[in-house]
Amino acid sequence: MLFKFIRTFKRIVKKPYLNIIVGIIFLYSGILETVIELKEIEGFKVGAHHGSSFLLSSIS
Repeated sequence: MLFKFIRTFKRIVKKPYLNIIVGIIFLYSGILETVIELKEIEGFKVGAHHGSSFLLSSIS
């Protein structure tokens, strides 16, 4: 039973589309966590211009 599970699991994991979807999910969650943490830091603003993100710090 364990061998059959491992064999089936390996077939699922080797699918390229599944790997791309999981990679996109990890990338999205990492960016989301970074943005949330940066919003909590006072003095930092996140802005976007022509698809590029910039971190702007206020000097005061």
